[in-house]
Amino acid sequence: NLCKLAFITSELVLKNNPLSQKYKAEDIAIVISNSASSMDIDQEHQRTISDKNNYFPSPSAFVYTLPNILIAEIAIKNKMMGENAFFIFESFDSSFMSEYVNSLLNTGKAACCIAGWVDFYNENYQACLYTVEKQSGILNTKHRSEELEKLFLHLS
Repeated sequence: NLCKLAFITSELVLKNNPLSQKYKAEDIAIVISNSASSMDIDQEHQRTISDKNNYFPSPSAFVYTLPNILIAEIAIKNKMMGENAFFIFESFDSSFMSEYVNSLLNTGKAACCIAGWVDFYNENYQACLYTVEKQSGILNTKHRSEELEKLFLHLS
């Protein structure tokens, strides 16, 4: 479910800003965070291995027990081969996200990025992804902590 949510959200965001058509694959970064990691599917996988008399690990569940698989699915679908990272925070950390993504852009490790928050646990879900592109000059004034807090206000 976490991957489905991330995938659908990324498709909606990239529909309006198709980064893969504007940048080389290795110049597109993906940076996503959440609070529950992959706990939703982790618990499902745990159920498949808990009963020693009915022990049957599910490969289809196991593959999703790492949260960065959602990044892989977005990257494969959109042919993005740049830097990627997944972080776990109690809540969306606008300061960290701003600093991390801007660092990728300002050091030349990426020319653009799809970033944000995708969380799914116990049927509760939140998703907010956005794109940011390198602006001329050193500081990307649109990608500051204060601007991200406005964007993510509804997640609190």
